[in-house]
Amino acid sequence: MKFNRFGINLDEGLPLSEEALDKLYVPCFQSYAEKIKEWIEDDSTEESILLGGQIGSGKSTLLTKIFSDNNLKPDIKFQFDQESLNLDEGDFLSILLTGFIDKAIELELDLSFSKLPKELFGLEINDWKEVVNLLSPKEFSLANFENKVTARKKVTENSKYIIKVILDIGYLIKDNSKNAIYFFASGIDKFDTKSSSFISIKSTLEILSNFKTMFEVNALHLFLPDINTPFLHHPQKIFISSLNVKNVLEILVKRMGVYSQPIENELELIAKWSGGNPRQGIRILTHFQSMIKNTSIDRTTKLLRAIKKTTDDFFAYARKPSSNLIKTIEKDKKVETSLIYLPGDKETVQEALFGNWIFILQDSINGAWPASINPLVKPFFENENKVLLEPEQALLLQYAETYGTSSIGLDFNILEDDGSSKSVDKILHEYLSAEIENPLPLKLIEILDLINAALLSKDRKDRIMVGFKDRDLLNAARAYIFAKANTYEYQKYNHMLLNGGKTENPIKSLEENLSSNFDIFSFEFEGEWTEQQLEALNNHRDNFISYQMIWWIPLENLQKYLPHWVQLRELFEFFILEDELLGSLSIEDIESDLIFFENLVETTESAESELVKNLKIVLQYLKEKRGCENG
Repeated sequence: MKFNRFGINLDEGLPLSEEALDKLYVPCFQSYAEKIKEWIEDDSTEESILLGGQIGSGKSTLLTKIFSDNNLKPDIKFQFDQESLNLDEGDFLSILLTGFIDKAIELELDLSFSKLPKELFGLEINDWKEVVNLLSPKEFSLANFENKVTARKKVTENSKYIIKVILDIGYLIKDNSKNAIYFFASGIDKFDTKSSSFISIKSTLEILSNFKTMFEVNALHLFLPDINTPFLHHPQKIFISSLNVKNVLEILVKRMGVYSQPIENELELIAKWSGGNPRQGIRILTHFQSMIKNTSIDRTTKLLRAIKKTTDDFFAYARKPSSNLIKTIEKDKKVETSLIYLPGDKETVQEALFGNWIFILQDSINGAWPASINPLVKPFFENENKVLLEPEQALLLQYAETYGTSSIGLDFNILEDDGSSKSVDKILHEYLSAEIENPLPLKLIEILDLINAALLSKDRKDRIMVGFKDRDLLNAARAYIFAKANTYEYQKYNHMLLNGGKTENPIKSLEENLSSNFDIFSFEFEGEWTEQQLEALNNHRDNFISYQMIWWIPLENLQKYLPHWVQLRELFEFFILEDELLGSLSIEDIESDLIFFENLVETTESAESELVKNLKIVLQYLKEKRGCENG
C-alpha cells in the first residue's frame, strides 16, 4: 500500500509498515506491548514467549510498532511463512541453520568444530557462506532454485545431524554475545495445528524453545496440550484478544482520513460488523468504498453488498463448524478450554477458532474464554423458519429505515410463496444468510467496477481470485480486464499457466515468474493440485503482499481449494465469473473504442497498443458467440 498522508488508506487489512505507523497506528494493545517490552529487556530471563491471536487481530502490526524501536529488534528473525519451500522438516531446519550461520559469521565466531560444509555439500571445510547461499540464495535464478531444492533435500536426509549442529551454533552465539539476545520466529500463525506442515516444523520449534525466542502464533497454538506442543519449557503466553467497537471505529476513521466524516454512520455500523477484528472491518470498508461512486444503488444496498462480499471473501466454500457448537457458544458466550482439543473433535472448535467463525474476546476466566460468534456467519446458523434479528442485523435494519433501501437492488425475491410482500427484516435476513456454498455471482461489468481502481494504478497492490466455468469467456474477460488496465497508463502484465499435481512444482514456477518485471501477474490454475501444494500456497501468503495478481481457477477446483486457504483468502478478493459478458458489452462499443485507440498507437510498448490488442480478442469472442446464436 502506497501511504496517503491525508487521504484514504485502504488495503485488505495487512500489517502496517513502519512508514504508516505514525499516521495510522491506533494504540489498542498498550498492556500487551508493555509485557512484550518487559520480556525483551529482561536480560535475566531465558524463557520463550508465545504471542498469539486470531487471523487479522493486529498482532503483526503490534510487533512492527514494538520493533520500530531499534533497541527492541530481535537479533535473528526467522520468516517461516515466507522462506519455506517444500514444507518438510529439512525445509524449516534450513531456514534455522542459515539464520544461525549468518549471525555466527557476523559475530566472527569460529565454526571449525563442524565439517558440515564439506560433509554435506562437498564445499571447502570452512565455507559457511556458501552453505547459506545454497540453502537461501539472495537472488532468484533457475540454477539457484534447483541448487536450493537439492541442498534442502540433503538437510532433510540428515536431519538428526543438522539438529545437533544448529544447537551447537545456537549455544555458541548465545555464549559469545556481549548482551542478552533473543530470536523472533514469525509466521508460525499460518500453520494449522492439524496440517502436515505443522508436524514438519515441530523439531525446528523445539530447537528454538531452548533459547529466548518470541513465537508469533495463532490463538489455536496457545491451547495445545503439553503432550503435543513443540513449545517446550512452559513459555510465557500473551493472547491478543478481539478489540472493542470503539477501537475498531478509531482504526476505520484513521484509514479514511479527512473523508471519514461524511460516512460516520456507515463507519459505526462497519465497526460493529467487524466483530472486533480489525482486518475484517477494513475489508468491509474497502468493499463499501469501492462502490461509493455507484449512484445506481442506494447507501443501504452498498453497505449490505460490502458485508456480503466480505463474507464471500472469507467464508465461501469454507469448512463449516457444527451448528450445535455455534449455538452453544452463542448461548454461553464462552468457550471452555477443555473443548478446544477434545479427542476426535477435528472440525468443530479448532476449525471455528482458526477460521475466525468465532472470536475470543478476552483472557480466560476460570478456564473459560469469553467468546462471540463472528457477525458475518451468524445468519448461517439460525432457524430457517424464524427470522431472528441479531444486534448487528437490527442496526442495519434501523439504518435502512433511516436512509431508505431498495430491496430490488439486492437481487432477492421480495414476495412470499403466497404472493404477499416479505417484510424488510426478512429480506435482509435472507440476503445475509445466503448459503456460503453459493456466493453471489457478479456480471463481468460489475467485477470490473470493483477491480479497475486497482488495475488502473501501479500504486495499488491488490490480489483477486476469479472462479470461472467457461474457458472461452475467461479468455475474453481476461483480455477485457487487461485492456482496461491500460486505459490510462502503460502497465506490463504477464499471464501464465500454473500446473499443479504430483509431478509438478508450481511453487518453483510461481517464484520464477514473480521474480520478473511486470506490473500485473495473471495465473491460470490447471491440474489436480495436491494438499501439500495448496498448503504451501496458503503458508506463502505474505510473499504475495507486494504483487498485483489475478488468479483464474476453474470453479469446481476453487470449491476444493478454498478450504485449504484460510490464511491466503485474507489477502485476496473473491469473484465468480458468470456468462454475462454478452449482456454487458456491445460489438458497436468495442468497435468504436478500437477505431479511437488505434489512431493513438505510436509504439508497440504503450498503453494504447496493449488496449487495442486485447480489445480485438474481446471483439472476436463477441462476434463468434453472437454468430453462433444468430445461426
